[in-house]
Amino acid sequence: MRLKLRYILYIICVYLKGGEKNPMATSMYCVKCRAKKEVSNPEKVTMKNGKPAMKAKCPDCATGMYKIGSK
Repeated sequence: MRLKLRYILYIICVYLKGGEKNPMATSMYCVKCRAKKEVSNPEKVTMKNGKPAMKAKCPDCATGMYKIGSK
């Protein structure tokens, strides 16, 4: 419950500051490009050990990227 409230407050703050245009956009690190990339279509997955993660493809090189521990 606290995490949902924290996420909602984060989204409100981002919109008030005029930051991200897409609230579903997430930044992930691409190992091949060695840079953080904005990804607009992350997929929520659960790893074998039960931890949540987000999975997406790099927009430049199409390498798979993971962000571990994000809900």
